[in-house]
Amino acid sequence: MATVRIFLITYRRPHLLRRALRSLLSQTFEDWVCELHNDDPYDPEPRRVLAQHHDPRVTLVQHTQNLGPVASFNLAYRGGLEPYLSLLEDDNWWEPEFLASADRKSTRLNS
Repeated sequence: MATVRIFLITYRRPHLLRRALRSLLSQTFEDWVCELHNDDPYDPEPRRVLAQHHDPRVTLVQHTQNLGPVASFNLAYRGGLEPYLSLLEDDNWWEPEFLASADRKSTRLNS
């Protein structure tokens, strides 16, 4: 089981999704899994973007109907088996040390 579950939400912005996904795949902390949520049932681009990377830690969740931003973001708060979760929007990106610095902070808090 991974330490962190990342929820990456996208809606019709493949150019931004590529940047967000690259930033996730470039993390120095690698003990994570990601649910890539495509909130447009008719948009094939997220599947194509994901296929270019071949990383088994990232799985596509194809919504069968458009949920909208609030309902999509709320999916992240249902959690998972991992002790931590994070939300990465498709129009955002992380510096390579983002998850590692969060891990260092959580280690200090739990000591």
